[in-house]
Amino acid sequence: MRIGGNCAAVLVTAGIVWAVSAAVNHAQTASPAAAGPTRVAVVDIIKVFDSFNQTKVLNTKIEAHRRGLAQQAEKKEQEIKAEQAALEAFAESSAEWYKRNEQVKRMMFEYKLWEETERQKISDRHKMWVQRTYDMMAAEIARVARAHGAQLVVTTEELKMDVPDSKALISLIMNRKVIYFDPALDLSEEVLANLNAAFEKAGGEKSVEFAN
Repeated sequence: MRIGGNCAAVLVTAGIVWAVSAAVNHAQTASPAAAGPTRVAVVDIIKVFDSFNQTKVLNTKIEAHRRGLAQQAEKKEQEIKAEQAALEAFAESSAEWYKRNEQVKRMMFEYKLWEETERQKISDRHKMWVQRTYDMMAAEIARVARAHGAQLVVTTEELKMDVPDSKALISLIMNRKVIYFDPALDLSEEVLANLNAAFEKAGGEKSVEFAN
């Protein structure tokens, strides 16, 4: 009876081992076939970013804002020069000269502070818009890639030859991410068209606020 029980236990254990081994072997052979090759697409993100109408409108508004600041700066500079000219009418040892001189110093300090503050505002706002634009691009690239069944999207860019010297050209060549791809894999135009359509739907130029 003891021998018979042991035999039964051995048979059951062997059956379990066989079943587990078969399952593992099936999984190992089936997984690659089920997964298949990775489907890849490419996007020229520099082209999309620069050609995106939101970027163009933003750049136009930044330039307009800078022109407005330049006009304000010129006015402030003229006010400082006028105050400096008025200072020359007083003797350096007089109380009025001292008072006017302190006023000039204060005006120059306030001008430099204003100039630096406005420069930082431009930098911060531009950074915010770049981040917002990139997030929009990334979301649209992912949506278009899924629609095309792509599992991986890599960036590509046009190699521009108008560089000052061979060192700069070599640097561009070495930093390239993609050397060749079938044009059918390029999603750039579709992504750009969708982004521009969404931008117009959101209000177009009116949706871009920079100066506030």
